[in-house]
Amino acid sequence: MAARTLDLPKWEAGQRLVRAAGPDAFANIAAADRIITANRKAVQACYKIAVRTKKTVRCTIEISRDDVAARSAIVSSTD
Repeated sequence: MAARTLDLPKWEAGQRLVRAAGPDAFANIAAADRIITANRKAVQACYKIAVRTKKTVRCTIEISRDDVAARSAIVSSTD
């Protein structure tokens, strides 16, 4: 329904609705996606270890100080 109303593909229409409904939540989702995408190999390796050992594991990721995602609300929140 949103796609038809906004005359956009479903994905873009959904993003627009989420962004309008909760800008902070949308920013957090987008930031988390950028962090995971940039560290995909490290996260996949950690996941394999967790599955193999059947335990929770710590993972090391890299975040550049210039990374836009690192400056987003998800990271700079003071909650």
